[in-house]
Amino acid sequence: MKRTLTLITTLCLLLSLLAIGASAQKNHTIVTVTIAVKGELVATQVSVPVEDIDGDGVFTINDALYCAHEQVYEGGANAGYGSYTSEYGLSMSKLWGDESGAFGYYLNNASCMSLADPVKNGDSITAFVYANSDWSDVYTYFDVSAQTLELGQEITLTLMAAGYDENWNPITYPVEGATLIFSGNKTGFVTDADGKVTICPDTDGLHIYSATHESMTLVPPACSINVVKAEAEAPEKENGCGAIVGSTIALATLLGCAMIKRKEN
Repeated sequence: MKRTLTLITTLCLLLSLLAIGASAQKNHTIVTVTIAVKGELVATQVSVPVEDIDGDGVFTINDALYCAHEQVYEGGANAGYGSYTSEYGLSMSKLWGDESGAFGYYLNNASCMSLADPVKNGDSITAFVYANSDWSDVYTYFDVSAQTLELGQEITLTLMAAGYDENWNPITYPVEGATLIFSGNKTGFVTDADGKVTICPDTDGLHIYSATHESMTLVPPACSINVVKAEAEAPEKENGCGAIVGSTIALATLLGCAMIKRKEN
């Protein structure tokens, strides 16, 4: 009996630890980072686990960009990214190896106060180096940043731009006449007066769309569309921790039943 209780206690402890691990996995702050340099996408919707790099107790845009460079820039953050504190707050000194100082960044397609702005799980950050020396690049984004479609299914995207009204209040407006870019090449798809364009990917796989414009320099938007074949779809599988927890529960049940049966015999 004592041996049985010890086994059950051990199994319960194991289940608790696995549950804590699964919970911790879900509570990670993971953001999406896109970086453009002078009109060209160099990192598109990278999933970045954020760490508190500066130790201020808050996950910030600065932390996210540092971690993004550490993850995908050759040479890491020390080679590609830099920030400093000035009279204007936490500012950027280097982005993707560029030290021109002509930088911009948006959080969830909205302008920010500084790199110290906090981020939360699921946020989207776009940082860029201006292409024009007068900083006249227009920040643009699609209303859909990521989507999964079945092969042959259509999707309508709306291209929006961020700007300011006559009183310098932030506004957004649709971009007409922008040409979609796929795999670095211009397509025949152009946005209408409402900024809308309808596409129907004809191959499966991951499709990354951006856009360009003849009369304005765009900070390139990004939309990732995962196209799947209908017959290839499968039920969603449990993540690693979930699968382990499930297997452990099943094992505990079997062992418990075996112990009870042994006792009865």
